[in-house]
Amino acid sequence: MSNNDRCDPVDKESRRGRPSEASSQDTEGQILQAARVEFGHRGYDDATIRIIAQRAGCDPKLVHYYFGSKDMLFSKVIVDIYKQQNLGGILEKAKQGEPLEIATTFAEEYLRTAEMPGIHEAYVALIRGIGSNEHIRTIFLKFLHEQIMALTSTTLKLDHATLRTTLFGSQLLGLANTRYVLKLEPLASMPIPQVAQLIGPTLKHYLFDELAFEEIDHTEIDQTDAADR
Repeated sequence: MSNNDRCDPVDKESRRGRPSEASSQDTEGQILQAARVEFGHRGYDDATIRIIAQRAGCDPKLVHYYFGSKDMLFSKVIVDIYKQQNLGGILEKAKQGEPLEIATTFAEEYLRTAEMPGIHEAYVALIRGIGSNEHIRTIFLKFLHEQIMALTSTTLKLDHATLRTTLFGSQLLGLANTRYVLKLEPLASMPIPQVAQLIGPTLKHYLFDELAFEEIDHTEIDQTDAADR
């Protein structure tokens, strides 16, 4: 591997084969940080592997080496954003804590993470892309179902787990869209703790309270559809 293939100089031992573990972690981190910036500034379509590699200061081949493809890199950016929110830790506390406090705390941590320097631009690009780019929507939904919904369902063991997590997610995504994309006042400039206090009861209701809705009898629907045909 030539010197041009690396983001940083490495020792002689690393030059003889694959990058050392420390070098690999540094390189991956630099690429991931560059990807967050470029996806945030340019959007998914215009942020090419070459542009991301240029910002990271390494050869584009290394981006493919560590992440495989732009799709996989974008997925990693999404995972990294949500990892910052420590959803697993919050859900574990939810099993023992007071539901409203947990929901309010999660809302506050969600907003603080979304507004962190280096995270915010990429997160806004994600929110914009979900509504306008089918490819981004597909990547995000895959992540949402396989990780967020699965983690919530397994940890909290709720009834109607999929419905609850969908409602929960819709509230947070709607909040992000209103605050960061539409920038609708007064929500756009309201202090984070105040927003969390306002939205906390709704999040708590979606996750923990009894849901008032009628179960749909799919058998009747199927029979009606068959009769119409």
